[in-house]
Amino acid sequence: MAHRQFVVREPSAQEQRSIVHAVTEKAGAEKMKKDLDASVAPGLIDYFIDARRGARIELGVRRHEDLIVIDLICFFRGADAPSKFSALDADLYEKLRSEFGSRLEIPGFANRIPTKALPFEQ
Repeated sequence: MAHRQFVVREPSAQEQRSIVHAVTEKAGAEKMKKDLDASVAPGLIDYFIDARRGARIELGVRRHEDLIVIDLICFFRGADAPSKFSALDADLYEKLRSEFGSRLEIPGFANRIPTKALPFEQ
């Protein structure tokens, strides 16, 4: 499994809309299926899944306190995440970094905002 989070602290209402739009646009471009029932993460705004290519990729955006959190998760077999996950990761990073600069945070494993959806986070 691979899990990347992107976090923006204290976004304005316009910035929140921009983040949600970026996630929705990317999910649409990748033909991911919208499925709000697939996640139990609190504060969920939008959630998308692609399980067509032997790996399940999930992309979600949610509120957590004064943060907007984007979760990009991939469940796969083997040693390396699929190239689609890596491409989504790089594309989201570039898009968000260009808009938010140093305000974009990418927490390491120990500092992730829990989703409560993954067994090891409960």
